[in-house]
Amino acid sequence: RAHTVYQSMLSRGFKGDFLEFFRLQFKLADVVFAFIMLVCFIAVRIFV
Repeated sequence: RAHTVYQSMLSRGFKGDFLEFFRLQFKLADVVFAFIMLVCFIAVRIFV
């Protein structure tokens, strides 16, 4: 009984959490990518 309740709760709450997690991951990836590009640009400006 408790297992079924837990499972339904998990499947109901998991979808929303998963989407939120994915959105967060993509935002983080964009920030990291922009930061890396910036660092590369600065490095090129310094060394060249």
